[in-house]
Amino acid sequence: MSLSTVFLPSRYLMALFLFCLMLSSAVAEAARLADRAGAGAVMVVVTSKKGAEDFVEYAENAVKGKLKDSGLKVMNPEISEKLKKDRILWEAIKNANASAMAKISTEYGADVLVRGSISVDSHERFAGSWEGTASLSFTAIDTKTGEEIEALSSDPMGSTENPAPMEDSSLAAKQMAIRKAVDNVMSKMGIASNAELSRLVSISPIFHALLKSEAGEVRHLAFSPDSRFVAAACDNAIRIWDIEAKALKLAIERYSGKANSLAYSKDGALLAVATSSSDIYLFDAQQGGEKLKIRDAHSKGVWAVDFAPDSRILASGGGDGIVRLWDVATGTKLGEMGRHDERIHTLVFDAGGRNVMTASNDLKIKYWDVNTKKETRAFAEDMDSLTAAAFSLDRSLVAYGAKTIEIDLMRNRRIDKRFVRLRDTVSGRDLFTFEGHTGDITSIAFLPGKRFLVSSALDKTIKIWDAEKRGEVTSLEQNDKVSAVAASRDGKWLAAGGREKNIMLWKLK
Repeated sequence: MSLSTVFLPSRYLMALFLFCLMLSSAVAEAARLADRAGAGAVMVVVTSKKGAEDFVEYAENAVKGKLKDSGLKVMNPEISEKLKKDRILWEAIKNANASAMAKISTEYGADVLVRGSISVDSHERFAGSWEGTASLSFTAIDTKTGEEIEALSSDPMGSTENPAPMEDSSLAAKQMAIRKAVDNVMSKMGIASNAELSRLVSISPIFHALLKSEAGEVRHLAFSPDSRFVAAACDNAIRIWDIEAKALKLAIERYSGKANSLAYSKDGALLAVATSSSDIYLFDAQQGGEKLKIRDAHSKGVWAVDFAPDSRILASGGGDGIVRLWDVATGTKLGEMGRHDERIHTLVFDAGGRNVMTASNDLKIKYWDVNTKKETRAFAEDMDSLTAAAFSLDRSLVAYGAKTIEIDLMRNRRIDKRFVRLRDTVSGRDLFTFEGHTGDITSIAFLPGKRFLVSSALDKTIKIWDAEKRGEVTSLEQNDKVSAVAASRDGKWLAAGGREKNIMLWKLK
């Protein structure tokens, strides 16, 4: 064998050397950031250049997700929002002022500040085809010393090597460009994308307000039919806020037990409250006065209520597993529809008011005919818990959060698998399974149009899913275990409630 077949030509050796040099540099950069952060916290703040104001939170969440995937501890968004309200400190941060860095370290508890700046634009290239461009500059600073750890920028888009994304709308093109810019910067740090660049772009949550209930854990949320107000069922009170004004409108405390669930009548005049004391209350949704009390509606508490489309009948589901119907005007029981084996946690009328759909801890979802009071359909599958469910506005789809448990005897470990499953209510066919939560799923809500749904979990995340493109759109990290989510009927608002007595509001763009 000759020497020429053993050794690579010099030009290949040089290319290999340069590749290894670039790879080792990227790994070193990622390691430097991880070393400085250690077990401490990383604060991510993104500012916008002209035209990118509405996409700051979208970009910020993308950066946080990548850093978290790499093993870094990322601080919760509430602290970042608090920091942004300190205008003097915020301006100092943008200028990398040393005293500002020290304040972030001592008062906010951040060991590393990741400061980004995003710009984004789009242009219509062809009819119905938009090209997006974005750039992200990224600086990591040690807050204790004020030393710059890293300074990176994304590569310009539009070249053959780095083409600009093309999408079917301006919004989608901008979101795709932001994701691509974030991936580009992270890859320079040696943090590779764990999947192909997502094409799930079409919704961008913008943080709107943090509302403090101060009435215990938030158990359930509901938007008024006109989407102007959001009501929260808390341990010790009902709170209703004006969304645009970010102001408390009503506080209702005149009921027994804890509020488990609530529902607006379709005209927005009444608010039904299901309580742990087994009573159902109907309140004036505008003034807060009690209109009707249905005593001992169920044994073991009332857990779900919903109005029929004409608002004349109220359905309820209890801890006893029974579905009951009530006359809204008099509180008279109109009948009951059989039962589940365990507590009912989800109950809705269908769009025509002819059927009631329920989901229960007995791992079954059932359909009941209002006229005959009989069960007409049911389905169940192999799972260990059914923790949440929601129906699309037209009731043609159901999404439910579930968990399966596997025991690995070889490795002596338990594997809990959580998922959100989407099912066609007409055919009963499973459409898709979304995976990503690491804690039990607590609540699910559909946005209008059936394409998007939202889930919350005990892993302190809120995830938005795209049913059409079958994947995760975004994940909103919280500092609190999230117990309830809701979406407004006009699709403009998303609300989430936690165990720390707070309600978060996002505007959906």
